[in-house]
Amino acid sequence: MVDVSLALTSTSHVSKFAPDVRLPYMVEKTVTAAEMIAAKGSAIAAADVYDVLQVPAGTVILGVWARKIAAFAGTSTDLALDIGITGVDADLYSNDWAFDDAALNSYAPVGTGLTDYGTVTNATQIISILVGAQTGTWTAGTIQVYALCIDLSDNVIAGLPALGS
Repeated sequence: MVDVSLALTSTSHVSKFAPDVRLPYMVEKTVTAAEMIAAKGSAIAAADVYDVLQVPAGTVILGVWARKIAAFAGTSTDLALDIGITGVDADLYSNDWAFDDAALNSYAPVGTGLTDYGTVTNATQIISILVGAQTGTWTAGTIQVYALCIDLSDNVIAGLPALGS
């Protein structure tokens, strides 16, 4: 066998300072039940959709995760949340997460509609939380939503210094 691979060394390895490298980045948003109630103007109910993150066109969404960071309060015993993209696939990233039963600091189960290549946004996409099921009330609890993305757009912001400059 003939080895023609490029050996990555401290001088040949790509880095954040290379002009032809795009780095993944993580965005996160904390959402409380109180904020959801205030945004809606009334109690949380089944089939409610709460927009959490807007991802611009020309972005690859590599993954989205949600974590329960404050305890659930309310009377619902069947609270199930879906995490996905509004109008595309409501449970792409997580389906039927039993938020009321989930342990603190646990993560929502990963959805079944994911590919190994992420979701490419050709237009602005909105990552949302869908209240899939709920028969009682939901009055407290906090969710941290994380999205790992890569910007593939050709957007250049004038006056913004290049990385490493």
